[in-house]
Amino acid sequence: MGGATFLQAQRITASLGGTVRDPNQLNVPGADIQVTSPATGQSFTTQSNADGLFQFSNLSPGSYTVTISAAGFRTLVQTGIILQVDQSATIDFSLTLGATSETIQVTGTAPLLETQSAEVGQVISNKSIVDLPLNQRNPYSLILLVPGVSGSVGQSGNGLQFNVNGGRAGTTDVLLDGIPSVPPTDGFNNLAIFPSVDATQEFKVMTSNYSSQFGLSGGGIINVVYKSGTNQLHGSVYEFLRNSKMDANTYFNNQSNVAKPHTTRSQFGFSLGGPVFIPKLFDGRNKLFFFADYEGLRQQQATTLLATVPTLAERNGDFSADTTSTGVPIIVYDPFTTSSASPYTRSQISCNGVLNVICPARFDAVAKNLIGYFPNPNRPGINGTQINNYAASGSVPYNINQWDVKLDGNMSDRQHLAFRYSVRNPTNGTAVLFPAAIAIAQNASSNTQDAIAGELDYTFAQSAKSLYEIRYGVTHLYSRVTTRADGFDPTQLGFPSYLAQSALATSPNTLTFPGIEMTGYLSLGDGNSLGKGNLGLLTQSWQIDNVRALARHTITYGGEVRSFANNTGQVGRATGDFNFNAVVTQGPHAQTASPAAGDAFASLLLGLGSGGTVTHYFKIINTISQYAGAFVQDDWRATDNLTLNLGLRYEILFPRTERKNRQTYFDPTIPSPLAGIPGLLGGIEYTGAGGNPRTQSNTAYNNVSPRIGFAYHPLKNLVFQGGFGIFYAINGSEAAATVNQTGYRADSTYFGTAGNSGIFPGNFLSNPYPGGSFVPVTGNTLGLVTGTGGSISAPMRRSLTPYTENYNFAVQYQFPANWMVETRYVGSHGVQLLYAASINQLPDSYLAMGSKLLTPVANPLDGQVQVSGPLSGKTVQQRYLLAPFPQFTGVSIVSRNGAISHYDSVQVKLQKKFSEKLTLLVSYTGGKTLDDGAVNNANVTPASQGSETYQDASIPLFQDMYGLSTTDVSRNFVASFVYTLPFGHGERFGSGWNRYVNAMFGGYQINGIVTAQTGTPLAFSASNVANIFNPGERPNWNGQNAKLSGSVESRLKKYFNTANFSQPAVYTFGNMSGTSGYLRNPGVANLDISSFKTFALPKDCKLELHAEAFNILNKPAFGPPNTSVNSASFGVVSSQINVPRQIQVAAKILF
Repeated sequence: MGGATFLQAQRITASLGGTVRDPNQLNVPGADIQVTSPATGQSFTTQSNADGLFQFSNLSPGSYTVTISAAGFRTLVQTGIILQVDQSATIDFSLTLGATSETIQVTGTAPLLETQSAEVGQVISNKSIVDLPLNQRNPYSLILLVPGVSGSVGQSGNGLQFNVNGGRAGTTDVLLDGIPSVPPTDGFNNLAIFPSVDATQEFKVMTSNYSSQFGLSGGGIINVVYKSGTNQLHGSVYEFLRNSKMDANTYFNNQSNVAKPHTTRSQFGFSLGGPVFIPKLFDGRNKLFFFADYEGLRQQQATTLLATVPTLAERNGDFSADTTSTGVPIIVYDPFTTSSASPYTRSQISCNGVLNVICPARFDAVAKNLIGYFPNPNRPGINGTQINNYAASGSVPYNINQWDVKLDGNMSDRQHLAFRYSVRNPTNGTAVLFPAAIAIAQNASSNTQDAIAGELDYTFAQSAKSLYEIRYGVTHLYSRVTTRADGFDPTQLGFPSYLAQSALATSPNTLTFPGIEMTGYLSLGDGNSLGKGNLGLLTQSWQIDNVRALARHTITYGGEVRSFANNTGQVGRATGDFNFNAVVTQGPHAQTASPAAGDAFASLLLGLGSGGTVTHYFKIINTISQYAGAFVQDDWRATDNLTLNLGLRYEILFPRTERKNRQTYFDPTIPSPLAGIPGLLGGIEYTGAGGNPRTQSNTAYNNVSPRIGFAYHPLKNLVFQGGFGIFYAINGSEAAATVNQTGYRADSTYFGTAGNSGIFPGNFLSNPYPGGSFVPVTGNTLGLVTGTGGSISAPMRRSLTPYTENYNFAVQYQFPANWMVETRYVGSHGVQLLYAASINQLPDSYLAMGSKLLTPVANPLDGQVQVSGPLSGKTVQQRYLLAPFPQFTGVSIVSRNGAISHYDSVQVKLQKKFSEKLTLLVSYTGGKTLDDGAVNNANVTPASQGSETYQDASIPLFQDMYGLSTTDVSRNFVASFVYTLPFGHGERFGSGWNRYVNAMFGGYQINGIVTAQTGTPLAFSASNVANIFNPGERPNWNGQNAKLSGSVESRLKKYFNTANFSQPAVYTFGNMSGTSGYLRNPGVANLDISSFKTFALPKDCKLELHAEAFNILNKPAFGPPNTSVNSASFGVVSSQINVPRQIQVAAKILF
């Protein structure tokens, strides 16, 4: 097949260019050049220009043959040129004198060096995807092989739990065949489709300075290419099996003598591709191709639980034997003996003269019923204490069905059409970790996450130097969450009937076991499951790209539009989430926290909580938002040795609108209608009401992102690269972000103590909202009075778009036999990043007032505020009236701009590829990440890291929080290899073996992934006792080095010297920074390995038998220690974040 050159925007293709020269190295103009794909029979032709240059830009990843002919020269044929996704390969050809009828055959590959682009990234080849050991066969897991990438990759929608070159987790964009496929929500992207290993051709992880064709990403691009059919029918049939009988137990199960939980997994499927062929009607060879695949997963995944449950003595009110993890006795105090004035002293609790015992007659009625829903202790606690005295294991059911269909057709030699449709239907259940009789009380929810995605791609080559491409894509994600206790009536526990009745009035699907959360103890119930219900996300995209070839310039320009829609019906927390901590029962001074004073379960027995919420109509919305981007890119081959990449992109994110205008924003300058406080400002405004715009925030029109790069190769095997670019990310105003619909959603705070100050008793759990006094749903009818008297959360209208400035410089050198070494500096600077701001804190200068902050004074707002609570009485504590917005108990601004980050790294890469025997990638990253808040959404926080405590909101965020990021991995080494052993037919050893010996000893391959990395910095917290409405509190540190010597295993019960940290005094802040500069979480050292044996079958088929071992050395990677200074388990490590050794076997037939 002959045809014009399809110059194509390189989202999912590769380009091949170079220079044709004669034996004297003079340029040869007018040479005929043909590129042919042996797999599909497609060929494309062009001619070298006056400078001998040529360029093909429409080539799908794969193997190609180049044929060059010119008058007076022999015809040159070079085979085996491998091109990869988004690769700009350059090969210069030298012709020899002779007749064109004479042919010179050459076998070679494209060079590893990137001489045409400054883009930073790494292609994960098909061989690596198919052959490397992958637990649950998730190709995205291989992202962690790339320099500058650290974190983890999950199996669900929030699986983007990794950071790319200092960017925030969850902000990576994922393109499937060039189509954006991750619906955004709350500032992070949701994975919808997980391509099967056998459906993935390859993918490229672009980490920095990529072309202006790509936008809307704060943390790199994953560019996935699906397989396509070829002229030959090809496919696979496989099954991968796991059974826990072949696995190791977890470290903590072994320590607790807990039997290994049972795990089974069957992952099976097929793939098939080839030409569309209908006998006697249509022969699609060289014209129309198909590819289809199916994969199923049936899994029972082992899980374990190690937690603290009330001891039998505690259930009877006896806390006399309780101690901290270091053996210090815990004293429980009686909140009903609190003195009326500062320092609010209390007496130790007693029953009939016996200290540290609560008389059963004092038990709250609901608490008394809840006692029977706690599992009994089944193991000794740490150091003989009551801590971590319950262990359980079980299996989580997880099933997936997914499939893809893809068609590729050449409508003519100038037109190409492609279509793909993908479906994925995962169902995730829960393990039973409570005894069967009380399993309904377990905090356990199940979810489904059905997804579909499709694309249509049309390409038209107007001429050899002009091309148009149009793409349309759609991704739909539908999630539904149910709880184990769905339908449970909380009246059974002794709650008043108004709790269930008010929930049912909002939706018939709201009832569940209320959430009972106690600091340091195992929680009960699903009341905290806000996502209970359904969530639907829809993303559509339209793209147009144009390419023009002009002498030494390749000009690409175009644009894209994305539409984001969200239809959500989530009704969680309608039966309440009730919290209990040690503050209510601490002493002898009620405001002085200590790990040896107070107990959360004791607070529960007395029925006095530290807070809680009942939510009605959590998230009932229907929103839509849009994104538009336009770009121009000039890849200019300025000289034969220098290429400049010059790009410019302009982007607009149009904020969401809600179908019924159920959105709010906070206006800090609008006069409040409440009387009594002169000059009172601030209130909630409603979109679309009173002349307000329908959006919550303004549209930012200044998102201009230049991209500049160069690639200079003074020598054939040496390249210098560098570049700078600005990259804009999603900004929190997308359709599926938290809408903040106060008035249409009602949050009623539970006050277990007066004002939830923890000092004086308030409402008992058995009657948490006396008379059913819930905040009513009022819509926008109350205007600026909405939410007054309570705490509110909303965005502000002024909104900027977060962005990163990326910069890099590299040296690449290619050695003989396709070995390449690269050393690169990569840096980034995050600007206007999102964070949750607290703006109702008193200036820290008010700390000097001490106990006067809590002095009752006349309340000028009495009878005016909407919400019952601290601001609705005749008197109010002085501190409330000193707040910036005294009509609210708290004001939180969601998705506020202003956080920053800095990242600097040295990245070294050693690579060996395009070899039939060995593929090797070794990556080392040494870097530092600094920021003032690394986590914008806990959904994308890996288990291996914590989050900083925001302490003083009255000063700039930079001053309070800036330091080492909780995402900082200072050293990260990853190596992967695929190696065919040199034994058997066609190999170095055993080429003459007979068929039986060869079947026994030939055809083996070993593959592996080695990982070693440092842990992330620890972030500490303390009880918040400053009393000025600050968002949190950090401990005091005495300045002494708290590191302890010895292995992690020897420090599990005391990971660091806990005595170096203490609770700040009342009305003070702690002196610690957001993270520790020298204490880090345990690091990771892991080896995954696999071995294949291949058997030849008739008709070019083969059978592969696989044995794969994950964490083959069974080396545990431990989770973070407890860093809450007042926790009884402060400094204790109690979790393992990696899998114990797991063995998987498989059989696979390839044809």
